[in-house]
Amino acid sequence: MHQELKKHFQVFKNFDCYFWIGGMCIYDLLNGITPNDIDVFFRREKDANKVVEFLTKKKRFSIEIKRSAGALLKAPDGTLYDVLCVTRSPEHLFHNFFDYSVACAAVDTNNFFWHHEDYFAHCEEKKLYYIEKGPRNEGGKFKRLSKMLSKGFSIDSENLQKWLKKVQEDKKSLKINKFNLKSIYFQKLENLEFDIKKIKLKD
Repeated sequence: MHQELKKHFQVFKNFDCYFWIGGMCIYDLLNGITPNDIDVFFRREKDANKVVEFLTKKKRFSIEIKRSAGALLKAPDGTLYDVLCVTRSPEHLFHNFFDYSVACAAVDTNNFFWHHEDYFAHCEEKKLYYIEKGPRNEGGKFKRLSKMLSKGFSIDSENLQKWLKKVQEDKKSLKINKFNLKSIYFQKLENLEFDIKKIKLKD
């Protein structure tokens, strides 16, 4: 396992439960970039909340944003950890929530590296391939795209059109239904547009 990634897993070494670290922080860590935060995903609410309670009471972490399940935590060294409980597996998250193929990467407690089938090629090209299915508010979409462009990624007209179309669709749907992250847990894996690969890492 990559040393920088291993360091962040050590923060959660006291917890005997399944979780994974995933999203754009994987790309950042593999490329020597300091991530804005480390996204840590748990299957069960009680595990996420137990982690938050332990780190704040025993390890002097502070809560930046509190949620019903999990929280955005700041470590004593300033590192931000976003403790989340939203889904059943990395594969489920990739297909139902993540927005770009280069964000579809995760390493779990079983030392498996999960990734979009074209993850490495798209990272090397530094091109954005838009895949998001789940709704995200308009402000979040613009912030995410801006952040990706600032990292040196580019987006072609085809993917930009897909992105703009999704912005309009979500703008309408979110007026009617308030999006809840927990809803991702119940979404089915169907009409899949890409495959997920899983490889075992060395310790």
